[in-house]
Amino acid sequence: MVLHHSEEITVVTPEGDHPSFPAFFSRPNYGSGPGLILITEHLNMTQDDEQEANLFAQEGYVVLLLNLETLSLDDDEEALIYIRGAINHFENVSEKVGKIAIIGRGHGGSLTLKLISQESSLQKAHDANFISRIDCGRGFASPNYDQISQEISFKSDLAHTRSLSILRKVIGPYRNLSDLWETHMKHEFTSKDVQKTMSTMTDDAYVNHVPTMIGGGVEHERLAQFYQNHFVNSNPPDTKIIPISRTIGVNRLADEMILCFTHTQEIDWLLPGVAPTNKYVEIPMVGIIYFRDNKLYAEHIYWDQASVLVQIGLMKNIGSLPVTGAEQAKTLLDKKLPNNELLKRKAK
Repeated sequence: MVLHHSEEITVVTPEGDHPSFPAFFSRPNYGSGPGLILITEHLNMTQDDEQEANLFAQEGYVVLLLNLETLSLDDDEEALIYIRGAINHFENVSEKVGKIAIIGRGHGGSLTLKLISQESSLQKAHDANFISRIDCGRGFASPNYDQISQEISFKSDLAHTRSLSILRKVIGPYRNLSDLWETHMKHEFTSKDVQKTMSTMTDDAYVNHVPTMIGGGVEHERLAQFYQNHFVNSNPPDTKIIPISRTIGVNRLADEMILCFTHTQEIDWLLPGVAPTNKYVEIPMVGIIYFRDNKLYAEHIYWDQASVLVQIGLMKNIGSLPVTGAEQAKTLLDKKLPNNELLKRKAK
């Protein structure tokens, strides 16, 4: 998602003859939020760093990414003067509401540590909190998908979540992810309103029903077409969801549920190309839901497709295959039901 609320600005340092310096300014789509200063390991400002600043803006922060690389810094003490100037700059930023935090990594992290030790009065005056990541290098919290190494991308995503968890606790803003998810599902399954469903999602949101690899996204119109043509109107009238558990993180939610329906119509996203069998199905399902910009960013939905096929009669004579049917769901609702039945089978 490309924000239209970002720009390069100049920060004026109020101390002595020190010159002004460039910075990248990004704010949330809805205008205001806590302040956040980013200081990179090389004190510079690359395109990747700007994208990272935009990502934090999507999370609800008014972000100032500092570019101190162009300055002829004699030592760290001089660098701290410019960082103090950035903190003071927020006093004139109307979009900043609430506290200020600083995230520094690498050399920026070392400077943040020095600021912590020297500036307790500065923190108090500006209601600021400092977070240091001195052991992290390039890409620590980059939002970009790394085309060379998926492992690096995965670690970067986790690192961003870790930073975000600290920020949420220290300066906010609070997000009720459960309510956002409930509203989204209401529009999907109850009102069956595609426009309202899409209003709960970011412009670059995507959906992946993993067992069937069916979904849509990245482009807003493409996802809207998927919901209109293959999801919202594809679910049988008696479809219902029985909640089992919900785990809520800082920017993700894991929902465990049972999906129940009678297979009275073709269900494109679940059983594509399979004619109605009129069989009743109960299937455990898990959704991993990602959030950005106070909206849904991604859905990864998992279930046991073999169990679905058993229940509608497409998998018959399963013999010694280690698969089960509706009893999967029933044991989630009643722990007293027998289990370990598959262990009674003998290998052939």
